[in-house]
Amino acid sequence: MTLFSTINALGTQFEQMIVMKGTPNARIHAEITKYDDINTIHTCQEKAWCDSEILKEWHAKVWTPIAESRPGPKLLIADSYPVHCEARVLLSSHNTWVLFIHPGLTFNLQPLDAGYFKILKDELRKLWIRDYSIAMKTEKEKRARISGQLKEIWPKMNAKNLSVFWNKASLIYPDFEISFVQNHPFRNPFIDHRLYDSREDTLMTIEQDSESVKVLDHEDTKMTIEQNQEISE
Repeated sequence: MTLFSTINALGTQFEQMIVMKGTPNARIHAEITKYDDINTIHTCQEKAWCDSEILKEWHAKVWTPIAESRPGPKLLIADSYPVHCEARVLLSSHNTWVLFIHPGLTFNLQPLDAGYFKILKDELRKLWIRDYSIAMKTEKEKRARISGQLKEIWPKMNAKNLSVFWNKASLIYPDFEISFVQNHPFRNPFIDHRLYDSREDTLMTIEQDSESVKVLDHEDTKMTIEQNQEISE
């Protein structure tokens, strides 16, 4: 099984999508879609993995409603899983910029991996122990149970302060009053906005990113990071 979870920097949790093992548009697919509710979507993939078709489905059913309900630029943060990178054009639709996390740094820079999934798995473990004595004879019963447990966990997670995981990942949500200029999601004179524009042909390595923010030229004045911090204070 694969679980798609989506949260924003304010701590809002959106619909989750559960991918179970089965042939798309066949018997199991028809069975599990009956488990859908307002917070959970079910779908199938032959190995219960995320492939291009599954990502398209998530984009259509989860991300598109989110993006269309929010005017202006959006920033979507995703890990560098090959399927995600291959779908760069798709993910960049609806005025969306995509920031791919460098391989090997997901556990530090992806809010979902900065604690969200650990707590979710802890909650799932509690339910697994609680229901352990209830025998399951068929695969259908197993699918129904895991679906029910994940649907039970969703409101528990939603009641938590999910914005803390953005802080743990050292990501700061921009002030609502900051104006969006030149189609950039952030407007800060000390940030090189090219780093956030997935629609430009600007591919930078972590080393290049670091060099670009060491010294930035603002109004012909060279400033170090320490000086920038003093100004921002």
